[in-house]
Amino acid sequence: MRKLINYRNPILKTKSAEVEKDEDLTELLADMDKMATVFHAFGISAVQLGVLKQVFLFRDDSAKQFKVAINPKLLEISETGNVAMEGCLSFPSVSIPVLRPFMCKVQFENQDRQIVEETYTGLLARVWLHEFSHLFGQTIIDDLSLLKRDLVEKKIQKWMKKIDSTGMIYEK
Repeated sequence: MRKLINYRNPILKTKSAEVEKDEDLTELLADMDKMATVFHAFGISAVQLGVLKQVFLFRDDSAKQFKVAINPKLLEISETGNVAMEGCLSFPSVSIPVLRPFMCKVQFENQDRQIVEETYTGLLARVWLHEFSHLFGQTIIDDLSLLKRDLVEKKIQKWMKKIDSTGMIYEK
């Protein structure tokens, strides 16, 4: 199984390529599902496992299974939004206040490669937009000051020394 890409890896700042029609995503999707399930995550993008492809999994807190979004497009967002704390598998042990629109209208291919158009609100919109941002090299710390970024990095380093010093979860 692939390992998670941590916050220091420049791949997180790289734009992902579209998934080709004939690409087999079976193994990648299985790895993404396992990793997100183990960490009880609301979502995970392929780039977080080192694969620069426009695909992510997402769910809200009531869903047992993840939905798959391939080659997603953002069609519309609400003018209103809110700030809420967000975590990220690539930034372990921290939560950051992030402003996101309350609603998003989106289009993507599902796991069967059928085009889906949906409107999400609240937590599900936040999760979808968080994962969508990863595909364009954007992360939850991008809008933080340098001082706050340094504090985040120190907290993560402390956590990784305790929890993942062997590199079992995160690539080195």
